[in-house]
Amino acid sequence: MKKKTLIFKLKQYKERLKKFEEKYNMSTREFLKKNNAGELGDEAYLLEWEYLADAANLTKQELKEVAKISL
Repeated sequence: MKKKTLIFKLKQYKERLKKFEEKYNMSTREFLKKNNAGELGDEAYLLEWEYLADAANLTKQELKEVAKISL
């Protein structure tokens, strides 16, 4: 059940990230690099994009941990 929930959450995060990537014509990886270098400013959408990227990465890590658990 936990795995299904994580997969669903990751799918949702990826869909929202894709919208940012398309709207601003930049990959999330490129965005994070520029954002961390302070090249983009501090507008609200940047915080949301960063949050989504972090949440997706944490969810991927959780999925890896869940995959290690065998019943």
